Amino acid sequence: MKLAKYLAERGMSQGKFARRVGLSKGTVSLLARGMTWVSRDAAQKIAKATRGRVTANDFVQREAAE
Repeated sequence: MKLAKYLAERGMSQGKFARRVGLSKGTVSLLARGMTWVSRDAAQKIAKATRGRVTANDFVQREAAE
């Protein structure tokens, strides 16, 4: 599940989530918009905070098959 969708479904702000996982609001914003790569540490924090609903694989952009 994409991070933005997870936050929207829970009505949670990026700032509140950022505080919960120990990341900056800017980092969470970039991750939610798919504008930056997720670090291993951040991915682990996000997976733990979301109880596995958002994983490192959810940050990988998949290209359409040609």
